[in-house]
Amino acid sequence: MYILVSMVLFSCNQGNQQVTQASAVPTVEETAKEKFTTEYEIEMNNSRSHALVTKPVRANPNQLKPTIYFFVFDIENGQIIYENEIPKATVSWLNDTEVLMQTEPGVYQPNMDATRIIYNIVEKKEKAYISR
Repeated sequence: MYILVSMVLFSCNQGNQQVTQASAVPTVEETAKEKFTTEYEIEMNNSRSHALVTKPVRANPNQLKPTIYFFVFDIENGQIIYENEIPKATVSWLNDTEVLMQTEPGVYQPNMDATRIIYNIVEKKEKAYISR
């Protein structure tokens, strides 16, 4: 009788462990390491609901602005909701719900147009702006 009860308890515990492991949500750190391996930065938004993970890559050492590979990660759901790569760019949080991507074509000159793209994580939409 004791052996039977022990076997039932043991098999129930194993089943619970498998469910816990299967339902684990990937972390932003795990996803960043899997996608970029090394040399990436994780920046949380103010509410800490999403993370912006960026990796700058310069094709050569003389390149002033790198190509930015990046993604926006939903912390609660453990998934990437937006990703992109933009040459000669900077990428950062504009506010709690918007990511600013700003590019500058060629070498910087005064009064040159800079393209600004804003991605809204709530609406899941991009908006492009030309600034002077």
